[in-house]
Amino acid sequence: MQFDSEEISREKIYSAILEREAVSSTGIGEGVAIPHAKCDIQEEMVIAFGITEKPVDFHAMDGKPVRIVFLLLSRKNAAGPHIRMLANIARLMRNDRFAKKILLCKTRGEVLHLITEEESEETK
Repeated sequence: MQFDSEEISREKIYSAILEREAVSSTGIGEGVAIPHAKCDIQEEMVIAFGITEKPVDFHAMDGKPVRIVFLLLSRKNAAGPHIRMLANIARLMRNDRFAKKILLCKTRGEVLHLITEEESEETK
């Protein structure tokens, strides 16, 4: 990732995420967290996904530990796309059946296929 023609450091990303978490937890419940922040990145948006081996206390709204994490970074001037992506992820993850399926995925290809499949089902 680029930061004003230089690579943005992990520390800057981590700091931005922690600053956002200090406002309120991004643990949305049912084992899902969507940590997000706006940074000085070159790309409009960057999304990372992970499944933890062990549950993590994310101080989620429902008090349940988290295993599914979507990390979202957006440019500081990308408010609309940032909010739309947060809403899309939250909508997908509200589906309990989908969340259970995602926990069974072993590869990033399986995760991408499952997300694509779920989104196409929702648009029918």
